[in-house]
Amino acid sequence: MLLHRLIDAASAYLDGVLPAATNVSTLMPRVVAELPAVVLSLTAAESLGAGIGGQPRGTVSGALALNAEVDLTDPVLRFDSGESVELLSPDRRTLQLPHSPLVDADGGDIGPLAPGAVTLQRGAQVFTLVDGAPAAGQVQVDRDTGIATFGAPLPATGVLQAAYFIGQWEADTARFLATLQADVFASGAAPLDTLSRQVADAMARHTVAGLSQVTPLAWGAMAAPGRPAGNTLHRLLSWRCRFEYDDPRILTGGGPIRGVAVTLTPHPGAAPTVFTVAQP
Repeated sequence: MLLHRLIDAASAYLDGVLPAATNVSTLMPRVVAELPAVVLSLTAAESLGAGIGGQPRGTVSGALALNAEVDLTDPVLRFDSGESVELLSPDRRTLQLPHSPLVDADGGDIGPLAPGAVTLQRGAQVFTLVDGAPAAGQVQVDRDTGIATFGAPLPATGVLQAAYFIGQWEADTARFLATLQADVFASGAAPLDTLSRQVADAMARHTVAGLSQVTPLAWGAMAAPGRPAGNTLHRLLSWRCRFEYDDPRILTGGGPIRGVAVTLTPHPGAAPTVFTVAQP
């Protein structure tokens, strides 16, 4: 289970509903200029479900953003089994992306790839995605095969960064219980009390996806934390809660390139269309 998923989700939510001047993060403030601040952390986490808490969800459809890097000095995809696949053609103009088929950012899978569906970049150079034959500085990408054709050969140095979307993947649902803690900092008692109530109210009516059973546990006294100095005061709030999230697993339907080398041998006396398939 990944505890930071809850921290990230709660941080994004509070950052959007608290006053704009509030610094929502996981870093304790060090100077008065960083106030007011809400610092989130997790304690007492407990996995739910079998094993590590994952429950199979099955195949998911939509648009899953992926990022890949191709070392242009050694453009090879290597698997844990020891097998490898050459990603770049000998003329260095045709690149096989590690996943396919590709979809647009909204999950669309018909017609040419929409702008922004695929981004290919080497250093400061971003290749322009085109639908027709590419010129230098341009690239054409086939959404079904994930094959990118460049207008000019790629150099043998540097790293090609690729960002794209696939439309289908496997997923597990991970679930856990945890204590979510908010350390609230402000200059002065009145500002701290106001911000504390805003945080508590926001958590009481939260819209964080996957977060449920939010039960208040602590409403601490206001006290001087020692750092930052000045008129800084601190209060601890906490909640016991349940959180679940989807954990993508790219195994089929858009997973890494997989291939099995086979030898086709006709059975003696059989019609040529009948074969025995054996790994070499």
